[in-house]
Amino acid sequence: MYISVIIPAYNEEESIARVIDSLLNQTRVPDEILIINNNSIDKTKEIALSYQSKGVRMINEHEQGLAVARDRGFREAKGDIICRTDADSIIPSNWISAIGLFFANNPQTIALSGPISYIEPPLKYLGALPSLVYEWVVSHKLKHPVFIGPNMALRKGVFNKIKPCSHRLDIHEDIDLSQHLALIGDIRFVSGVHITTSGRRIINNPGDFAIRYSKMLHNNLLHKPTN
Repeated sequence: MYISVIIPAYNEEESIARVIDSLLNQTRVPDEILIINNNSIDKTKEIALSYQSKGVRMINEHEQGLAVARDRGFREAKGDIICRTDADSIIPSNWISAIGLFFANNPQTIALSGPISYIEPPLKYLGALPSLVYEWVVSHKLKHPVFIGPNMALRKGVFNKIKPCSHRLDIHEDIDLSQHLALIGDIRFVSGVHITTSGRRIINNPGDFAIRYSKMLHNNLLHKPTN
């Protein structure tokens, strides 16, 4: 099983090396790591290129947008399984092996996601609880599991069968992707596939985060995707 990891990155010079290092130190190292540089103006590009000798590949995506960069990575990836995480995440050493094992043991499953916890206090003291509550609420509303953006994986073949709404900025791209995939196959939320990521967007402006993300979630719930 060939496993690729996609990391969209926009001005992530402070964290990009950390996530790459955590992927290179897996018990089962991914076969491919792709950094999708999305018009960074800091040193993200230079840092990513410094890992070329270790097999890390960087691709420049000039159209701005997380979902657009994500999709570029999915198209470019060579893996049978494509994982996605964020540039400000820290990946536990068993992440790739746990994903590979789950797909090997569940051939009917086309995609999976798992819980996240946060790096920074005070959010880190809550552990994975916020993501577990979020997953329960949204999946209950939509009647199927949904992706939590920094912690997802899918079979390459299924991505070519869907048409996610990647240019819409008023919805959550990870939920939208889940909605399209749920039309064609089985998605699972796997509690044992866990990562840690930054909660900076919540901590830096909690009021704006709550309002904006609630509106986007409302739009996801109203959205009726087709492929």
